[in-house]
Amino acid sequence: MANATSGDITIDMSQVRKLALDLKRSAPLVEKELHSALTAAGELVAVKARSNIAPYSSRIGKTVKTRRRGVGVRVEAGGARAPHAAPFEHGGKPGEFRAPLFGDKSHWYPHKAHPFLLDAAEEEYVPFATAVLAAVDVAVLHAGL
Repeated sequence: MANATSGDITIDMSQVRKLALDLKRSAPLVEKELHSALTAAGELVAVKARSNIAPYSSRIGKTVKTRRRGVGVRVEAGGARAPHAAPFEHGGKPGEFRAPLFGDKSHWYPHKAHPFLLDAAEEEYVPFATAVLAAVDVAVLHAGL
């Protein structure tokens, strides 16, 4: 199931989560392979996000990371090295945001938003989902389930 209204794309991974728990008990090495494959699938989105933001910021692209926790995969950017990532993303919507220029909070100016994460997730949805399904197939085959 995809839900893009909140600025996130969410895929129901409940069945994959159950598979991972079964693998953890019966085939821990296969579970580790599944986790690696899920991280690699997330990296498809991260690569696209880096290319989407590259024309606008050299710092943000360096902070785009793929994080996996269990079977959940998250692609995120920003932090102390690129605090402007969230305003640039602008909730995945085009338009403008207001920010002080060079930290001068007495003068606020409009800046053009450059959404890059949600666009990357939408553009790479099919390859990501295909990679996840392939990883599940391989895990099931290797575990003999």
